Amino acid sequence: MCSSIDRRSWGYRSNMQISELMDTPSIIQELVSTVSYGGNYLLNIGPTKEGVIAPIFQERLLALGKWLKINGEAIYESKPWRVQKENGTKTWYTSKGAVVYAIFFTWPAYGVLILPSPHLTSRMQVTMLGFSESLKWEMAPGGGLEVTLPSTVPSVLPLQYAWTLKLVGVE
Repeated sequence: MCSSIDRRSWGYRSNMQISELMDTPSIIQELVSTVSYGGNYLLNIGPTKEGVIAPIFQERLLALGKWLKINGEAIYESKPWRVQKENGTKTWYTSKGAVVYAIFFTWPAYGVLILPSPHLTSRMQVTMLGFSESLKWEMAPGGGLEVTLPSTVPSVLPLQYAWTLKLVGVE
């Protein structure tokens, strides 16, 4: 997919308005959904005629880089999993070898994330990228995976746009 931070132009516009620019959560959502389907993502910025990158574009790129520093493992060199997106949710999947990544954009009520698609195994481990401890999990009623997220509020975690679970040993 090819996108431009400025939704109205692929070049620099001195009269651009902030409302015409992609915000960081939208950029990350587009990146994740594209990669989940096996695509490549190109994000354009329009430098000035002097070759200067406008501060607002710098801000967006730095925020994306900060998110990728923590969650890039789920993006770089990943492949689509057997399920790309959980129906009715903002949870996307990628995979790398025997590891599946679940990237979710909404912190669930009560801190419990339900993922219907993974098939559990006895050797399964669940962690969250950017968080050092293993997470508690169990079979969800009706099948799938129920993960208890860290008991902290999402705003104190390193980033608040999207979080990634690393599922090892899932089928």
